[in-house]
Amino acid sequence: MTEPIRVLFLCTHNSARSQIAEAMLRQMGGPNFAAFSAGTEASRVHPLALHVLQEHGIRTDGLYSKSLSDYLGKPFDLVITVCDQANEHCPLFPGAPERLHWSIPDPSAVTGTDEERVTAFRMVYRDLARRLPRVIERARHERDMGAHTAMERTNQMPTKTRGMPVSLPMRDDPACAPPVEVVRPSPLQLARLKAVADETRLTLLMTLLHAAEAICVCNLLPSAGVGQATVSHHLKVLREAGLIAVERRGIWAHYSICPAARDWLLTFLAEE
Repeated sequence: MTEPIRVLFLCTHNSARSQIAEAMLRQMGGPNFAAFSAGTEASRVHPLALHVLQEHGIRTDGLYSKSLSDYLGKPFDLVITVCDQANEHCPLFPGAPERLHWSIPDPSAVTGTDEERVTAFRMVYRDLARRLPRVIERARHERDMGAHTAMERTNQMPTKTRGMPVSLPMRDDPACAPPVEVVRPSPLQLARLKAVADETRLTLLMTLLHAAEAICVCNLLPSAGVGQATVSHHLKVLREAGLIAVERRGIWAHYSICPAARDWLLTFLAEE
């Protein structure tokens, strides 16, 4: 059985941002991911972080504030800092895992009415809801590609040399350098690249990519964070680029990823 992809979220107090990210990844990533979070200083899980997670049907059992020292020396595939201070103090982990930094404002620093305070936490949730699907898809794709490449290399190796040291030419050897070939993108490729250059369109694509079935335009509005007219415009651009398909059900349009574009989209996300 393949080991889950281990992801650690870091912030200052492990109270809000990293806790929300941990809970969301556990539910969105399923058994393929093992999500953890910690703070440079442990404190408590903020009640509004739990409230917003429960609003969206995200499980909160098992969440508690942890110190970064609890995870020192433990291996991770990906470390994501969600505040600037944690990014500055992030230590090195075994195996040199990939690191990402997301500068997300601290919602617990917001003062004002109860509604204003909970809105700040909802904004963090919405921000992470845009970022996490892309990370999930990229990590899965890279792991699948890595396993596929390793299998291909094993199958292509002569039987007598499998499991034995093999002498390979140095990368810097000019004789090993392949000739440079300029590949011009097709009109369809250009249209797709222009379509995914917009953050809102990319968010819509990620939402559709993780959907089990076609989604009504009205259900795409929360993840996009913009009005229906703007969402409809972006969907039209994606449809013209051949990235999504539309199906009419009564007065509503339902959207899904075009099967012919799915592999291209996964490859694009893996290279980002």
